[in-house]
Amino acid sequence: ADTWRTSRDVQANWASIMLNAESNNQMHTVATVGHFNDADMLQVGNVGLSFVEQQSHFSIWSIMSSPLLAGTNLINPTNETIDILTNKEVIAVNQDIGIDNNIQGWLISTTNIGDDVLQVWGKNL
Repeated sequence: ADTWRTSRDVQANWASIMLNAESNNQMHTVATVGHFNDADMLQVGNVGLSFVEQQSHFSIWSIMSSPLLAGTNLINPTNETIDILTNKEVIAVNQDIGIDNNIQGWLISTTNIGDDVLQVWGKNL
């Protein structure tokens, strides 16, 4: 399989996660079976993200079929970290080859609600 980085090094903060996700999203049409856009390693388990942000990060990377490379200390992970990294349903989304060889999901819409941003991501399974 071929992989290539689509963005800068990701950091354990939400702005960095979304910057990499949005950069990766711009290349969603070139990802096919055996050819993967790599949004960088996961920050799940690292200090800087809330539990919900870590779940969202793992889910977005899975929708994008980005390689799921743990970037945290796996010697002493928390139960929350293990729960996120071993979520079989989310991993199944990551591993699904999609329809017509289009393996990567994409950003469908973005809406600003006050100071918050609501994004909808999707993937044909």
